[in-house]
Amino acid sequence: PEYVPSLILLAALLITLPLRGLAVAASEWFFASALQKELFFVSGIPKILTYLLLPVFLWFGGLLGYVLWYILSSDIVLQARIYMIARKLGSSPSIRFLLTPDHTDINIAERVVRLCLTRVRRVFGSVA
Repeated sequence: PEYVPSLILLAALLITLPLRGLAVAASEWFFASALQKELFFVSGIPKILTYLLLPVFLWFGGLLGYVLWYILSSDIVLQARIYMIARKLGSSPSIRFLLTPDHTDINIAERVVRLCLTRVRRVFGSVA
């Protein structure tokens, strides 16, 4: 009961999961493209912003300030990496491209569902 007010903050932190996930995927692109110097640059910007903004957010907002800073930080990390990738590729990946599943994504999802159903049937038997 005493931790119920913090559940709202936890829910707000969940917003950052897709942002951080996309940022990690972007990091892998830098490694695969042998662009570690650029990765260092786009990783350094958020670190500098952390030292500048986090104390201010904590001072004025406490725990809520930390959550707001974390959401802002997650967005900045993702935007910096997408900007650098777009600069290197000469074009910008659209949000629609990032969020729309293609044929490969659908095939992978079908395989995962099939595998899960097979394992459930094996454990619980066929439900008829």
